[in-house]
Amino acid sequence: MSYLVFRGKGAPSCFLVRFSAGQTRAKSGLNLFGSFGNAVFILFATRELGLGPAVLGWIFAVGNVGFLLGAVAASRIPSRIGLGPTIGLSALLIPVGALLIALAGGPWSMAAAVTALGQFITSLGAPIYNVNQVSLRQALVPPTCRGG
Repeated sequence: MSYLVFRGKGAPSCFLVRFSAGQTRAKSGLNLFGSFGNAVFILFATRELGLGPAVLGWIFAVGNVGFLLGAVAASRIPSRIGLGPTIGLSALLIPVGALLIALAGGPWSMAAAVTALGQFITSLGAPIYNVNQVSLRQALVPPTCRGG
């Protein structure tokens, strides 16, 4: 377990909230390696896969559909399967999508389709994970520390 330290608004004391160290490491890893992946994605797609700007635009459009669906589903999924499984499963979607992108190859049409699918899966998992992870953290913090 790790602890998040909060100082209450106008209060001299600190509040310690137990929080899973695994969740903290997972969020940090997703942010760090996600940033690495985003930084090299266009170089990989253009230089290694030979995809042009129009195809890249199509891939990003497919990914953005995943973001929209993930944002809509972010509050519905935990009510059906629970908060813990939602965070865990959505956290798995992100690297699965990234793996698909990394494995893309072959003719440009196949590479574009696999890359678009990977972008969609990653983009679907990101808002579901982020909304629910932040909601969990906020639920653990006392209302006085949130300004309430």
